Amino acid sequence: MRFTNILACIVILVLCIFRIGNTDVINKGDMRMKDGLLKVADGELAIHVLGGVDTVEWHAAEIFTRTVKDRTGIDVQIGSNPQTVYTIVIGTQSDYEIREYSFNHQEVLKLKNDGYFINTEPDNHGLIYVIGDTPSGAVAGIGKLLRISQYAKNMLSIPSVNIISNPNMPVRGMYFATHFGNFYEAAPLEDVDRIIEDLALWGTNSLMVWFDQHQFRDFNDPAAKKMIARLKHMGNTAHSLGMKFGLTALANEGYGGSPAELRIPVLNPGSYGVEICPSIPEGLDLIVKNLEQVALAFPKVDTVWIWPYDQGGCWCEKCLPWGGNGFLKAAQQLAPMYKKHFPNVEIWLSTWKMDYFNNTQGEIDGVMRFMREKKPNWLAGIITGQDEYATQKSLMNRPQPDRYPLVSFPEISMYRMYPWGGFGATAFPEFNEKVETLMSSFISGGWPYSEGIYEDLSKYQWIAFYWDPNRKTEDVLREYASYYLNPAVADDFVKMSYMLEKTHDRYNWYVQSLNGADEAWKLAQKIDSSLDEWSRKSWRWRLFYLRAAIDNVLLNHSAASDEGKALLKPYCDEIISICHLNATHLRPPDFPKPASPDNIAFGKNVTVSSVMPGYEGSEKYLVDGVSAQDNPMGFWANDPAKEKTSSIVIDLDKVVDVDEIRLQFRPLEGKYWFVPSSISFSVSTYGTKFDPISVMYLDGNGGEAGPYVNTTCLPKENSAYTPQLWRYKIAGGNCLGRYIRIELGQSQRVEEPYKGTLELTEIEITGTGK
Repeated sequence: MRFTNILACIVILVLCIFRIGNTDVINKGDMRMKDGLLKVADGELAIHVLGGVDTVEWHAAEIFTRTVKDRTGIDVQIGSNPQTVYTIVIGTQSDYEIREYSFNHQEVLKLKNDGYFINTEPDNHGLIYVIGDTPSGAVAGIGKLLRISQYAKNMLSIPSVNIISNPNMPVRGMYFATHFGNFYEAAPLEDVDRIIEDLALWGTNSLMVWFDQHQFRDFNDPAAKKMIARLKHMGNTAHSLGMKFGLTALANEGYGGSPAELRIPVLNPGSYGVEICPSIPEGLDLIVKNLEQVALAFPKVDTVWIWPYDQGGCWCEKCLPWGGNGFLKAAQQLAPMYKKHFPNVEIWLSTWKMDYFNNTQGEIDGVMRFMREKKPNWLAGIITGQDEYATQKSLMNRPQPDRYPLVSFPEISMYRMYPWGGFGATAFPEFNEKVETLMSSFISGGWPYSEGIYEDLSKYQWIAFYWDPNRKTEDVLREYASYYLNPAVADDFVKMSYMLEKTHDRYNWYVQSLNGADEAWKLAQKIDSSLDEWSRKSWRWRLFYLRAAIDNVLLNHSAASDEGKALLKPYCDEIISICHLNATHLRPPDFPKPASPDNIAFGKNVTVSSVMPGYEGSEKYLVDGVSAQDNPMGFWANDPAKEKTSSIVIDLDKVVDVDEIRLQFRPLEGKYWFVPSSISFSVSTYGTKFDPISVMYLDGNGGEAGPYVNTTCLPKENSAYTPQLWRYKIAGGNCLGRYIRIELGQSQRVEEPYKGTLELTEIEITGTGK
């Protein structure tokens, strides 16, 4: 028997002797159990940690005492021989050597996979137990005890429970996308520590971070050194809570100062042009050297991801198809390097975005062929790539599925919102549940993608799912609200969360639907009035409150109006403060400019020759005064299945003297898409007979070209996008009429996807009324 176990036995036996000889205290404790709750006042509760000081369990005990103190004012001492009515004993199966107690110790032996055992019915010695399968399990057990307890001033109420809980899935991780100035990069480390602690209390057993090389000149860049120190701190915090810690690596990542001769010769989507080509021998050597330098900056790395995209990838002839070729060249050199320095490290390959881009088909087939033929013993498993959660189904037929498990990578941060995190809390429990249900039978857990604290509810939902896929979503949300807010508001919070999902989809200040925003705001006000001060002021509740408040303003005011701006600004300022977003684009967006005062087409009736199915009613966006940079989703699209050319007619309500027509075309991925090959204009007084208009094209410098009745002065498909409107001045000065018709020639889009489609985002017309 280990010395620590002998010591633990002695301590527990001393506790037993003390309890047995103190019948008055025992009776006092028994009287406190009322309505299934153990009522604990100041000075009546302590914690004994079987593993001793500076262990994971000790850290969990410290979190427990701090939380109880903050919420109730009660001091809970941590000590080896506490003289209190009740004592919580925290440990793991390996620590636990005492058998002679009122509960059946065989229950503890049922623990597995980081599970925990909780018994809160004080035995004859006033002992309460939280025992974990592992230190991580003990932390999760303390988290559960905290969540099921109730808090009031000078009183902690612990319910009577006897729980054995083992997680269903072994991988219950979280990925902090530590770049671009988001919360994890900008917030004080103490704040980040609290987030990691909460994750551990929920049962999270793995934390991943990223040292994004492209942001730095090289490894010795002072900013790089600062980031390494920050990530090391996160790793230390994770390890102190029993979690695994790991690094993300792009297979051909490069620094901002990478040698030009070794860089990828062909840019692919998401690349910065500083990535390294692994088909160049010197390039592959540099990739391994750079990532080795990063890895060795950390004392312990438990997990490594090797990632194909975002900015990763090389589309040169020697690397294509990237995912099944160049990517694997790099991975096969990186894996032994990581294993050399960290023999027990788990290495996972990601297939994110494989087979997604044009001309890259065969990527996943290449990965599966590699697994089948090479049978890599260093490979821990596959992280399935998802786009809008469409799982790559071909991975279901991967070789040795038991040997190479599949885990998920849920997108909980950027999903259908820009700027993500700029509007307070996000909640889409119904969507998460749908995806969880689809994936539950074939994954072994996963790592949700997190950019900040605004998606805290989704974090909790996914970790709860990995622990127990059969648990009802509403129960998960209710537990979250009961612990972080108040049990009395849990039902209203659940309703509010589902309401916020209905108003989730948005781009800048344009929201797809505000149906239910008024009800969500009423619930937010009701909840706010019912909370204790500590929960009312908590960042979790403030982010939910602010989101409901913003949606309520947008329901009643335009974000471009003076009234709307005045109401929205203090909410936006608070979000920036809470989430530490002062130096990032992931903050509340700038307010949109009001519609141009000289635009006589604003808000007028529009008739179009066709609309793409699913976009019915989108013609209203053409004259809503909102530019593509404020709402790129506010566009009209024709139906290429019905017509090759399209027409748009704007009714200006009365006869006017038109002098200029301005058009804004659709941006996508930083380029022009769906541009007509030619354009012409005509005018009518009554809307029956239209007369052609001759126009002069005005370039960005004010130069004129024309006159044209039908012009090809248009942006080129796939050319770099610029947001200014394209201007067509009436030749001769003006034309008189009420109806303006715009004829769009065949689309320059001659390949899939969306071959033949025509789109516009905004139309402005200037002139004077008659």
